[in-house]
Amino acid sequence: MEKEFTLPLDSPSSPVTDFAFASDIEFADFLTRLDSCIPSLARRAYVSLYLDKAGAKHYLLTNTQFEVFKEKIGDVEKLMVSEALLTDSSEYECPISNEGMEVHNTWFDVVVVGSGLAALCSSYTILKENPKLRVAILEKEKALGGNSMKASSGINFVCSPTQESEGIKDSIELFIKDTLASGKDRSDPRLVAALAEGSRDAWDFFTKECGIDLSMVSQCGGHSVARTHRPKGNASVGVAFVKSLISKLEKVKDRILILKECEVKALLKSYESSLLWNKGNYKKVNGVIVELKRELTLRCRCSAVILATGGFANDHTKDSLLKEFVPEISEYPTTNGPFAQGKGFKIARNVGAKLVDMELVQIHPTGFIDPNNRDIRSKFLAPELLRSIGGILVNEQAKRFCNELEMRNYVSQKIIENCKDRVAIMVLGDKTPELFGTNFEFYLKKGLVKQFTSLQNLCAHYKLPLENAIAELNFYNESQSTGKADKFGKTVFPTRIDPYKEKSYYGCEVTPSLHYTMGGIKIDVDGQVQSVDEGMVEGLYAVGETTGGVHGINRLAGNSLMECVVFGRRIGFAVNKYLARTHK
Repeated sequence: MEKEFTLPLDSPSSPVTDFAFASDIEFADFLTRLDSCIPSLARRAYVSLYLDKAGAKHYLLTNTQFEVFKEKIGDVEKLMVSEALLTDSSEYECPISNEGMEVHNTWFDVVVVGSGLAALCSSYTILKENPKLRVAILEKEKALGGNSMKASSGINFVCSPTQESEGIKDSIELFIKDTLASGKDRSDPRLVAALAEGSRDAWDFFTKECGIDLSMVSQCGGHSVARTHRPKGNASVGVAFVKSLISKLEKVKDRILILKECEVKALLKSYESSLLWNKGNYKKVNGVIVELKRELTLRCRCSAVILATGGFANDHTKDSLLKEFVPEISEYPTTNGPFAQGKGFKIARNVGAKLVDMELVQIHPTGFIDPNNRDIRSKFLAPELLRSIGGILVNEQAKRFCNELEMRNYVSQKIIENCKDRVAIMVLGDKTPELFGTNFEFYLKKGLVKQFTSLQNLCAHYKLPLENAIAELNFYNESQSTGKADKFGKTVFPTRIDPYKEKSYYGCEVTPSLHYTMGGIKIDVDGQVQSVDEGMVEGLYAVGETTGGVHGINRLAGNSLMECVVFGRRIGFAVNKYLARTHK
């Protein structure tokens, strides 16, 4: 054979014999005969099924197994293709990309599906805690990072040094209270408590181990105090975290394989029964079927699979989860990329995983409307940070209609109720670039935000009544001066916007857009996937937006990245313990 196949770390090199089958019937007959003479437990993960370029099934046996099989069955030579020598894994260099890869069948201790912050945190924690383990990260897109790369408002930490230096009084109890209030009665209190209690570990990890300065903090909607942190200099928090973790993974690339532009098609189960899971059969996951870029199929066996595939807020496939669970909003625009199609949900459900709260899809109030392509489905997110530093929302009559710092579901509903065609105008003052940071320039260059020399010019551009805009800003500034709640109950007024004296005014059109799926795969506090029969799917873990139960009705800004880090690290520790127990 031309291909090489990797082995588990503790396995010796072993010659194998390759069998090919012309039909599924022939293959099924082969497996039946094989099981009659070689116990399934004697067939290790690295010698079994793979598919060739033409889709034909092949099966590999070690020579020892083959001799037993031949002696008991007899004439099997007609199925033989050739012999091959498996390479010992200690001699196999795991590349950081899939260039030149021709492998069909392989073994890793852990397979991580996805490459966002949750996936990277899980992978790095596993590799750091146990220097003997090998991990494969499988990413559908050309680049790593997923939706995490878009995160800009920040990440929540509780009782951080930054909060303490600014005199912000926070507590674990207050954070839990805010998160449960946002989620109503749909958040799992155990998961919320684990999220809050993992804050300090997550802070230490990123500031001490990764060296990221998180000295900027702001108060976003639904939070009682300022606790949403971002890097010094206002750099994108998502980009900073992802780049830092990729850099750390590069240092252990001899133990990690990262495949891009590949898609996981199914989960594999243990050898005790059939190759693929059937609904209702929930024993153990120990691998994945992956389609590679060059139309090759990889059957990757492992001891544990971690699903970190993100949500389904842009799922318009033939088996769309949006149309299944929320058909009434399925045609809304979305802030998600085309990769957010819920693949992890679908393959997990096929192995008996329980899905919860799938009808809970967050509509973010402010997706940018691109003046050059108003009807495009996928929108750039106008992050909550724009409102947390003082942006106000008005309708086509230049009238405010809500507390801009309330929870996202509230603000979204107010836009739907008060704005023509669900389009609001966000108005910002001349301090915006300084307060938001360097990324604000990106929005200006893209034409998503426009700069004006006067409020009059802004109103003329968006066809707003100038006198109404002046009156609204005066009322807003008066409330800011007195510190009393305005007519919408707003009590936090980050900045003033003077109707006459600002050096620059900034404006943009925004519309409610599908942003985050709060529902997903049910997990315990260590990310272990739970099954529909109230047990667990052994060997299968999930993290991040792929899971459900943390956020309930509404996700607070900053809690998504926090969840990725806290539960990513919890899963990393839990998987190490699981492997230590099962590898004995």
